[in-house]
Amino acid sequence: MKKALFIPLGFYDYDKCIEDEIIRNGYTVDVFNPIQDYNFFRKVINTASKGSYLKKIARERQKKYFQNNQTRYDLIFVIVGRFLEEDIFASFCEKNPEAKKVLYLWDDVARIGNFQQINHLFESIYSFDKKDVDAYGFHFLPLFYTDKHRYDGCEKNIGLSLMGMLHSERIEVMSEVQKQGKIRDEDCFVYLLGAKLSHFVSWINPWRKKWMGFRYIHIKGMPFETCAEIMKKSKVTLDVQFGTQNGLTLRTFEALASKTKMITTNASVAEYDFYHPSNICIVDRKNPEVEESFFTTPYYELEQEMIEKYSLQSWINQMINE
Repeated sequence: MKKALFIPLGFYDYDKCIEDEIIRNGYTVDVFNPIQDYNFFRKVINTASKGSYLKKIARERQKKYFQNNQTRYDLIFVIVGRFLEEDIFASFCEKNPEAKKVLYLWDDVARIGNFQQINHLFESIYSFDKKDVDAYGFHFLPLFYTDKHRYDGCEKNIGLSLMGMLHSERIEVMSEVQKQGKIRDEDCFVYLLGAKLSHFVSWINPWRKKWMGFRYIHIKGMPFETCAEIMKKSKVTLDVQFGTQNGLTLRTFEALASKTKMITTNASVAEYDFYHPSNICIVDRKNPEVEESFFTTPYYELEQEMIEKYSLQSWINQMINE
C-alpha cells in the first residue's frame, strides 16, 4: 500500500476529514503537526514572546520528527506549511526523492511568512485564491465541503446563522443585519470562537465602541457534527471573510452542500459557477443591506453535478490522483 505524510493546517476536525479521504484513496497516512498541543497557556506565552515561542516549539518538533523518520513516502501533502523550517524539511525531502510533494495554500501568500523559502520544495502548488493563482502561476482549486454537510432533508428552522472565529467584524456585520428588522433575533443562531487571546480580550473590553457582551463569544469550539447540523437546519447563513481575503471560505461550500442561502462580504463569489442571486446576497461589510425577500423566497435548486465538483472527494482527487 502507498504511504503518505500529511502535514495539516491544524484546523479542528477538517484535518481528520482530509486524512480519512487520503486513506480512501489507497494510502496509509502518517500525520505530523509542527504545533501540536498548542493549548491556551502556550498561546499566552506565545503572545508575550511575539511569536518566537511558537516558532521555537515548531522547529524542535520538526528536527526530532524528520530526523528520526526513516519512512519512504509516495506522497507528501502539506496545507499552508507556515511553520515548516526550510533547512530541516529540505533534508527530509531529499530522503524521499520519489515522493509526490504537494502544497495547498489555504491562505493568501502575503500572510504566509515562509512561503518564499519553502515553495521550491514542492512540484505542485494549489491555491484557493484566484489573485495568487494569477500572480504566481499556481493551480486554482477552491475549498470543499464534507459529507457531514450534505443536506439530508431536515427541517430548516433557523432563520440566520453565523458560526466561526471571532474576527473580521463578524459581530458588527451580524448586528447590522439584525437591526434592519427583516429577521427576528430569536430566529438567529450565533456562535463565535475567541480563538486568539487578543480576540477574546478585545471583545470583553466594555469600552469597545460596539461591545455586545458574552452571549455570542465562546472559548470552546463547537463540535464538528453540531456545526454541520446547524448549517443544514439554517435557511440563511452569514459569511464574513478575513480582511481582504479573496478566496472563498469553507462556509461558502458548506452552504452549497446544505442548500442554505448565504449573505457574504466576499464579492468574488459572483465569479463562480454556482453563484445565483436567489441563493447568495453580496453585501458591503460597512453597510450590509439585505432585502427582506432574500429571507422569504425559496432556495434556487442547483444541478447536483455542479455541487459535486466542490466535495472533499473531488478536492483530494484533483491533487493526488491527477
